Amino acid sequence: PIGIYFCMLALLIYLTGQNFILIWLPNYAQQAISMSASDAGGLISNFWAGMLGGQLIAAAILIKADTRTMTLLAAILAAFSTIPLWSINNSNYMPYLTFCWGFVTLGLLKLILSLATEMVEVPSPRLVSVLLMAATTGTAISPSLSSMLVAATAPSIALKVGTGCFLLVILLVVFAYRTASQKH
Repeated sequence: PIGIYFCMLALLIYLTGQNFILIWLPNYAQQAISMSASDAGGLISNFWAGMLGGQLIAAAILIKADTRTMTLLAAILAAFSTIPLWSINNSNYMPYLTFCWGFVTLGLLKLILSLATEMVEVPSPRLVSVLLMAATTGTAISPSLSSMLVAATAPSIALKVGTGCFLLVILLVVFAYRTASQKH
């Protein structure tokens, strides 16, 4: 189904955007809001701690909730939670902002994978491999792309492009959601 292609593209763009932010956030925090190197590096730990908590909550909610709805909710929350990372210039808030960003993504990668596998009667290992390849491609290309971008501009631009990627993921999840709802 075409929704699987939307999910593949969403995974690629999601991981690209996430890595644009994760790679350049510490640098941005040091330059723009004068955080120490250790505090700026700690922002990434806060993201992953939040992500763990969010995934646990999502797993509990998914017992009763619809995967399509959870995926769309997570995409929206993840996208809009990235905006304060580059628009609020207070170092005291950054640890909380990165934790919240990680938390509200609710394990979006796994949700998109689940959404795609629900679009077919019997998901094959090949389908899962192709979905993971799309995600891995986003992870693989993001360091090079973001480095070229930052070399030409500034770390803040990489964060904004990351937000743009997350906003695009919302659209792709909506398209996938619509094709999935036509099937159900």
